[in-house]
Amino acid sequence: MSKETETKEKSRPVLRRNPPIWSVTRQELCETLPYYRTYHSGCYFTSAPRPAWFDAHKPTAQGAPSSAPEGSTSTATVALHRDITPYAYLLGGFGAPRDLWHAEGRVVISHGGGKSGRPDSSSGTEVEGDGREEKSSVPCGKRRKRNGKPQARLKLLSDQSSSDARVAALLSSMRDKAPVVLIMGKDYPLAHFRLREDISFAVLAWYYITDGWGERADGEGEEDDQGEAAVRWKFRFEVRLM
Repeated sequence: MSKETETKEKSRPVLRRNPPIWSVTRQELCETLPYYRTYHSGCYFTSAPRPAWFDAHKPTAQGAPSSAPEGSTSTATVALHRDITPYAYLLGGFGAPRDLWHAEGRVVISHGGGKSGRPDSSSGTEVEGDGREEKSSVPCGKRRKRNGKPQARLKLLSDQSSSDARVAALLSSMRDKAPVVLIMGKDYPLAHFRLREDISFAVLAWYYITDGWGERADGEGEEDDQGEAAVRWKFRFEVRLM
């Protein structure tokens, strides 16, 4: 961490009170919350029928933002993944250019879709949202090490597409105006506050996905096999007003 980043990090106030829902480890998070049970991905979705607790929180058409678009992908693509429901989305430490935390967290722009891996790996590990893999027992603020050295940051290895399962699930949620839960990790750098040292994850709120788009990661050192900038999908989340 550079001195400038460290200074900026320390300038953010620490959240003094406990969030309503928080955890020390990812394992606690995944074993407790019915809407987030993924140990290696930033977005938790399933193709199973929507449970009663989800439908109870889904807003009516009158409660949805009037500005929410119908979607920016083809009908065929959305129909292919119409039964995939995203429940929660994790904001972690490895963001992307043009990610945004605005209006004290009422509006968030983040990236997702998988297809990320480490430059020294040929496996093409699929990780998204928080931008890294993480063992269930390791608090979010700790970086895993290999041979005593921090592992290299993950990068986008190939184009994300609207037909990819994670992207299609989020686009489906946007189309249906179905809210998702945003969860903040301890090392998420854009929030206007920091979590206490003994808190690694905190549930923020229910959010609508109001926009989704693909953009090329030009000048970010994330090229595909042909040397072209890879396409990353980004989403705009807006807090659900009761």
